[in-house]
Amino acid sequence: MNRSLFIIVILLTVAVPAGHAQVAVAPRISSLGISLRYSATPASAGLNADIVNQSFQDVIRSKFARDTARAGLDETMYFRLRSGGVGTKSMLRLRRMSRSQAIGLFAEKRLEVTDGWRQVSKQNAPQNDLYKFKNGRFVGAQVKTHRNGDPSTYVRDMRTDHRAEQFLIPDDHYETTLQYLKQQAEQARAVGDSKNVAFYERQMQRLGKIGASYSQLESEAQLAAKLAQARLISARVGWVITGVMVVPSAYMNFDAYYTGNITGNEFVYNLGKDALSVGAGIGGGALGNSLFKALPWGVGGSAAACVLIVQEGFLILQYGSFEDAFSQPQFWIATGGNIGGAGLGLAGAIYGGQIGAYLGSAFGPVGTGVGATFGCVVGGGTGAAIGSYGGSEVTRVALDLCAPDWVYARYDHKIDKRLGELQAELN
Repeated sequence: MNRSLFIIVILLTVAVPAGHAQVAVAPRISSLGISLRYSATPASAGLNADIVNQSFQDVIRSKFARDTARAGLDETMYFRLRSGGVGTKSMLRLRRMSRSQAIGLFAEKRLEVTDGWRQVSKQNAPQNDLYKFKNGRFVGAQVKTHRNGDPSTYVRDMRTDHRAEQFLIPDDHYETTLQYLKQQAEQARAVGDSKNVAFYERQMQRLGKIGASYSQLESEAQLAAKLAQARLISARVGWVITGVMVVPSAYMNFDAYYTGNITGNEFVYNLGKDALSVGAGIGGGALGNSLFKALPWGVGGSAAACVLIVQEGFLILQYGSFEDAFSQPQFWIATGGNIGGAGLGLAGAIYGGQIGAYLGSAFGPVGTGVGATFGCVVGGGTGAAIGSYGGSEVTRVALDLCAPDWVYARYDHKIDKRLGELQAELN
């Protein structure tokens, strides 16, 4: 009895605070969460992953505010920034255009971080994207990024946006554009076109570098898309893994009660176990989400571990004590099933969510979110079912191979005990 009370206290100590983790724990660890959140994502092209992520979030919020309000920031971010994907030709063209626009706006944000430029109000400084003061003098800059790097396209932009003192382009496009301007200036000089000579010479003076190649900008956009996808999965994996670990048990409990295979007390006991498992899983997921927001394995692992603790605790209670539980082959077989279900369920939820988001992006930002949810649920449920059955069977085979005498001795003991009970009833 004392051992049973001890186990219940431990379960409540773990599960009850976990159930309130979203409210009580998250504020206390928020500063820690910031440092850990993207610790597994490498910086790209010299920029910290946090800066890349925050800059692209700002761009997506302002440029695609409608989609963000309707579908969510991460759904829109993944849809707009991910390269390639599936969908109709018009949808893929739309994504390429929006991705190119987002990269151009991100280049401006990047210059704010790396070179001290500031955003300007278009009304106050038309044809200027950024500004800074050099030796007390206002200097404006126009920022352009074209994926193909065609110099003639940049020169056409220079004619349209001619007021800014500097015209900044990706580093790998700088040299070819500069040479193009020199050639055009020489050709204009050869025919006596002094107006165009002056124009091209001025553009050579305006031309400058962003501080990153276009491929670097693209890699940072891809990094931001991956972080958005990870957050999409992280937002779902906690409650999905909790559900796939608890729902089968709850279903069997209700079915057993309504078919008369268990008593009312047993039904309430099992219901309490499932409710406590749900609370622990949701709390563990909330805690993991605060610590590892862009790491689905961390979020889902936290939820699965909390549910597993509760399930194993009640399994021990079922046998009466640690000693009795550990001495029974059925305990280890059930534990193998629990662990297998949690592990494969988590893997299925994460990879299923990734596939779902990828396929769902063919239908826009809303489809991205729906696909991620559907993929998590289907993948998690399938993985949990396979893992639970496989874990139990693997454990059973392992026990038969490694400790057959112990296994069959326990079964013989149970048979002898049952025969004794039947004999007593007959007498």
